[in-house]
Amino acid sequence: GELEDDPRLAVLDKTWFDGKRGLDIGCNSGDFTIAIAKRLAPSYLLGVDVDPQLISRARTHLKEILQQQQIEKAFGEIPAVKPVVSTASKAKSSFGGSSSAVASPADVSGEAIATNPRVSHPSGAFAFMLGLKLGSSGLRYLVAWRRTAFPLNVIFKREDIVTDAHAGKDYDFITCFSVTKWIHLFHGDEGIKKVFAKIYELMAPAGRFILEPQPWKSYHKRKFTSEVTAANYPKIQLRPKDFQAFLVDTVGFRTCEFLEVCQTSAKGFRRPIYVAQK
Repeated sequence: GELEDDPRLAVLDKTWFDGKRGLDIGCNSGDFTIAIAKRLAPSYLLGVDVDPQLISRARTHLKEILQQQQIEKAFGEIPAVKPVVSTASKAKSSFGGSSSAVASPADVSGEAIATNPRVSHPSGAFAFMLGLKLGSSGLRYLVAWRRTAFPLNVIFKREDIVTDAHAGKDYDFITCFSVTKWIHLFHGDEGIKKVFAKIYELMAPAGRFILEPQPWKSYHKRKFTSEVTAANYPKIQLRPKDFQAFLVDTVGFRTCEFLEVCQTSAKGFRRPIYVAQK
């Protein structure tokens, strides 16, 4: 799909994510977060965003994916069912009629497929059971899924990373794609500095912070978003081009490397991506 073809995915080393725990700050409607969860296979990925409507959209999208995969997996694993022929059907058959057998869920008319997710986040064992009732035979088939397999490895939460307390810690990776401008405009230099320091504290030793900052020139177009942003814009001294040095010299990351400039949309937005290691 389009999201899975996002050029940013090609820049990210899968070994930074595979089987690891992560936090995606400013996940928006969750599309790219879900792409990371699917393609790069983290064991756990929490997407947070300040906008509750965007989080609602992300959860809806994830629910649709989960339901579709539940159905596909259940259909693929249902064992063969022997024909169940009633006395009436046998009588009908003796007069030249035919009897039918339940061969698959798709053949069962009027039967509903019930999904019963029981999710425990963010930690602990995950138990998921899918129950299927097939025809008059009353057969119930249960399918168990691993907790860390996509799409069960990603969840979404409304959270303001600047002002809200964050419950998690010791993340192996934290991502921040195209959101620093909004933190900067709404909270000024102190806000963005606070977030960078908070990210450092939330990371496990040797953890990686993947950052895609918007360029300074893009701030001008959004400075009148609100009275707050209009007031903060002229006071900003720490520019995006200085983030790399700031993360190492002030925040304390051991390294911060430039990865690549990616064109992230059809409109031609070209933004750098950096990876800082604790």
